[in-house]
Amino acid sequence: MSLASHLSLSSLLLAAASVAAPAATMASEAAPPAHEATQERGVDAFYAERGGQPFWFGPRGAGPHAGVLLERLSNAASEGLDPADYDPQQLAEAIRDAEAQRTDWRAVERRLSQTMVRYLSDLRYGRVENKIDFTEPGMAPEPPAPADVLASAASASSFEQWFAQQHRLNPVYDGLRDALAQVRNGNGADAQPLIGEGDLLRQGDRSPRVERLRERLGLPVPQSGANRYDSQVAAAVESFQREHGLSADGVLGPNTRAMLNQPPGEQERTLIANMERARWLPDALGDRYVMVNIPGYTVRMYEGDRAVQEMAVVVGTEYDRTPLMADRMEYLEINPYWNIPNSITSEEIAPAVRANGVGYLQSRNMEVVRSFTPSADVLNPGAMNWASAAAGDPNLLVRQRPGPDNALGRIKFMFPNPHAIYLHDTPADQLFENSSRSESHGCVRVERPIDLAMWALTQDGWDRARLRQAIDSGDNQQVQLQREIPVYLTYFTAWPQPDGSISYRPDIYDRDSALISELG
Repeated sequence: MSLASHLSLSSLLLAAASVAAPAATMASEAAPPAHEATQERGVDAFYAERGGQPFWFGPRGAGPHAGVLLERLSNAASEGLDPADYDPQQLAEAIRDAEAQRTDWRAVERRLSQTMVRYLSDLRYGRVENKIDFTEPGMAPEPPAPADVLASAASASSFEQWFAQQHRLNPVYDGLRDALAQVRNGNGADAQPLIGEGDLLRQGDRSPRVERLRERLGLPVPQSGANRYDSQVAAAVESFQREHGLSADGVLGPNTRAMLNQPPGEQERTLIANMERARWLPDALGDRYVMVNIPGYTVRMYEGDRAVQEMAVVVGTEYDRTPLMADRMEYLEINPYWNIPNSITSEEIAPAVRANGVGYLQSRNMEVVRSFTPSADVLNPGAMNWASAAAGDPNLLVRQRPGPDNALGRIKFMFPNPHAIYLHDTPADQLFENSSRSESHGCVRVERPIDLAMWALTQDGWDRARLRQAIDSGDNQQVQLQREIPVYLTYFTAWPQPDGSISYRPDIYDRDSALISELG
């Protein structure tokens, strides 16, 4: 193949490679990709299938595809990645040398393919190990073979449109990416005035700090009374606190001030870490799916890319963490039994029985059973060895019968998994009034279980009257879903809101720092 100099295209490529994009603050020297050997073999397979025919080069030098690639690589920072990891400047220089016939174009051809495969792998599936436990194996992301990625690109009617499509992941990722751009453009909290230290401020107080607080919250600063902490300021502070998982009392205290005064770069690092988490989700989330955000204390029901409902949840404590996992909701259980985990039996139930007698079980509508099945034989609790149970005997099974005081409430939403985690109702409705809701043993308690049940059963012919009748019967009933619903238990400390804003949530399990460190 003749490679005549193609100066205009080379100039375009060099210009794209030298675009000044803010480098990701996460990593300047990423470790070599773990799948590098696999990617190289995939590139070999791609060219073998094509009989050695090039994709990036033509008779007159590098084609327009190379310009599209280098422009995207130069703007990798907008995706929370570091352009330096992909060397767009060096690639452009290599193309220029190949076009001037100073170097072998074949080596540059392969290098372009390898770089695109690596970039798309980082972009779509993340740079670190996926931390989600896909307890339903078929839900785990399956990155396509590198050869298939390249073949798809080569067969696309428009490579530019194909490549743009690769950057569309999921609603959470898209919202975080938009927020990253706003922060870097100076429109985020980093550009806002800092609130100075001082005593607590509440409605009716006056302080010079109030004017800066108004500016930070986007409130108008009146010509007179700018230093007065009036009802408008208190309401805005309360709203900010609620959105960020703080105690929503409308008082400016140290925790609220710290959240308002996040230091420069902290929001950026948090957004990039959460973009990485968003990459761990599958390519196809499902037509209808449920997403729990653990530190956000919320659950959303999605139809396509649109969240149609949201409600509060209670999640696991620091000791009993709710795991990151993905599975499929298979059925609902109305008036459920609570099959008490062995850990709770040994740590809580058995010591209480030893201290108070078997009447403790009766007062809480609990029974000892031979197995966790609806028709299980009920055993005499007085004949049980409760000292052995306190020591962790796995053969002593305790469950709570259905009823208004059942710990699972009236409905539980089942996606059977090794962690014994599920969503459920709760009689402890007062917990939803708290801003911080890390109160469970790991399962997820739902604020409006009837609404969630009706959404889950909407395609199964149920209405509220039928559901209410089933609940009021008191009978334990299992309702199989005609179509299983994906459920994602996620961990986002930066959480996109329907209005396009981002809610920054407390890192309740202290996971951000470890991920930021792992990203480099």
